[in-house]
Amino acid sequence: MEPKEPQSTLLQQNKSKRNKSSIDQGWAWVVMFASFIIMVLSMGYVRTFGILYVEFEERFGASATMTSSTMGFRSVVQSISAFLVHGVVLEFVSVRVVIIFGGFIYGLSVLLKVFATNMSYVILTECIFAGMAHGIVFSPPFVMMSQYFRKHRSFATSLATCGSSLGLMVFAPVLRYLLDQEGYQGALLIYGAILLNIIPCGCLLRPLKPHEIQFNEELPPTKQDMQISSSGSIDKEMTVIASSSLNMEEGENPFEPDQLGSNKQSRLSSVRLALFKMLKAFDFQLFKDLRFLVIMGYTFFGGVGSSVGGLLLPPLCKEMGVSNDESSQLLIILAVVDFVSRFFVGLIADRNWIKKQNIVLITLVIIGTACHCTRFCASFDAFVVLTVVLGLFSGAFYALLSVTIIDILGLSKLSTVLGFVQLYGGLSSVLMYPIFGALRDTTGTYIASYHFVGGCAYLAALMLALEPLASQPYKQTSSKAIKSNPIVKPDL
Repeated sequence: MEPKEPQSTLLQQNKSKRNKSSIDQGWAWVVMFASFIIMVLSMGYVRTFGILYVEFEERFGASATMTSSTMGFRSVVQSISAFLVHGVVLEFVSVRVVIIFGGFIYGLSVLLKVFATNMSYVILTECIFAGMAHGIVFSPPFVMMSQYFRKHRSFATSLATCGSSLGLMVFAPVLRYLLDQEGYQGALLIYGAILLNIIPCGCLLRPLKPHEIQFNEELPPTKQDMQISSSGSIDKEMTVIASSSLNMEEGENPFEPDQLGSNKQSRLSSVRLALFKMLKAFDFQLFKDLRFLVIMGYTFFGGVGSSVGGLLLPPLCKEMGVSNDESSQLLIILAVVDFVSRFFVGLIADRNWIKKQNIVLITLVIIGTACHCTRFCASFDAFVVLTVVLGLFSGAFYALLSVTIIDILGLSKLSTVLGFVQLYGGLSSVLMYPIFGALRDTTGTYIASYHFVGGCAYLAALMLALEPLASQPYKQTSSKAIKSNPIVKPDL
């Protein structure tokens, strides 16, 4: 039996492979660009749905409650599909395959609306197809970017989410122009074809090679490694699989007689790991973690508080006597300001001048206050001021969502937690969106809906403010784990 190489030699080999990897360089920026375009297309559709919202009300004579329920039920399907994708599907297929499939469904969901003859048909296609497609394509790119980036993670994530703003900036006037020039059916035919461009973007999302995956910095992933997260949990199964992958990269022949036994054990470990991960998707042990509960509460209210203000802007403008052209101009202003603010939010977050959680907390308070001031918007100029404020501060929630989760719970839990975040986001939407419509129908104005949105933003900020208290016991546990084994670092 050949003697094992010294630990220092393995460490040097691992560092050499990382230097040749795509982490924070090379193809990582291609992945970021592809994710950016995916955000442009998918979020451009979601954020311009307010224009289609008005079109559906006029074309099919639907009430505000029924039309807003479309967004709520779509979010339910979206959250369930995202939960299953993160918990189960990504354990068997790559992000690339998932995005390609989701892009096809997204384009199909818009094309099918061409044949709509009533609001029930629209609700069916929007909820099932568009909801499933958005749940498939929205968050997996952020999981891949978190693997490709470490030093520039906040900046890359924020830059990718800028695609949401650019999508609104581009598609708001384009959709308005298409509806005016081509009519309802022609506009949706062209829009659906545009969304199919998600497919080639998905082809660019190359999975990382085994030696490029980010492990703890101090030690190479040997068979004795045990990755320890910030909560002190140990993932032995993942270490075995990673170790066998590294052995393959180092040139061991898997078909040599002395390797057959270990490879058979590795395959059995792979099967056990896959089954374990499938069960983990429905494992509610995370609910015992106070930090996870804080994240759930924060995202439950924060998604509504940070996004609905811009979504309800077109119907509010129509109610206040603002023309369709001026309403489209407001959406463009919102998109431009949001794009710039997300870019700078990423830069500021990477500098670590202020905790990322505090950045989001401050923006949520400002958004809540702005929503409560909508009753003072009696002119186009006042709406411009409101739009600029919403654009400046509404993007931080999504721009720093994955980074905030990593800072609180660690990179190893990102995919699982994102699945739960999408699930709770859907639950939030199905409860909240009908309330917006009901408030409008009851009071006769969308101002009441904006007051409700402002309250949600305040609640999200309150939940995030409780994070230091929730994290304190786990920081003490992590410190004890590091003292007992000083060469092991928490997940970064």
